[in-house]
Amino acid sequence: MAYFPFFIDIKDKNGLIIGGGKHAVGKIEKLLPYEPKLHVITTEISEEVRGITSKNEIRVDFRKFQESDLEPRPDFVIIACDMEERKRIANLCRERHILVNSVDDIENCDFIFPSLIQRGKLSIGVMTGGASPVIGMELKKQILELIPDNIEEILEHMERIRPEMKEKYPDEKERAKVFREIYRSMIIRMQN
Repeated sequence: MAYFPFFIDIKDKNGLIIGGGKHAVGKIEKLLPYEPKLHVITTEISEEVRGITSKNEIRVDFRKFQESDLEPRPDFVIIACDMEERKRIANLCRERHILVNSVDDIENCDFIFPSLIQRGKLSIGVMTGGASPVIGMELKKQILELIPDNIEEILEHMERIRPEMKEKYPDEKERAKVFREIYRSMIIRMQN
């Protein structure tokens, strides 16, 4: 099955992470730049997760997951605990229409984490639908080589001039052409 790549704003959204081991680390690290409010429930915590949670505003409860943890309703749940619990927790989330990701358990996922590239406002996700995460990571490396070093500066500049350009060039095709020219000139300037 192919997954549609939604890009959503998760700033200040409530995310529940069940588990505190190596799988939780990767998910937390991918989420943090997007500024959700994270809550970790775990019986055991790895040093990596402990380090991340101590440096960020992440609530941690040291205990087993309880059905009542889904009230108030989180915006999304990531299940990174033992396999025995995953299906039960995923079903509880689905009953409540809560988006759920169960690590390395595609049957119990409503969404999948892509191999992610994030540079300021630029976000690129590469996903193989679970067929081969290794290929997703290889493609990510190839894409990274194509991204200009100053992409954040370019995007900030484009965002600043966009309102003026929309007014100056009301025709969308003409405006797109001008934006391409500005982008190319900023790339050339960077190379010199």
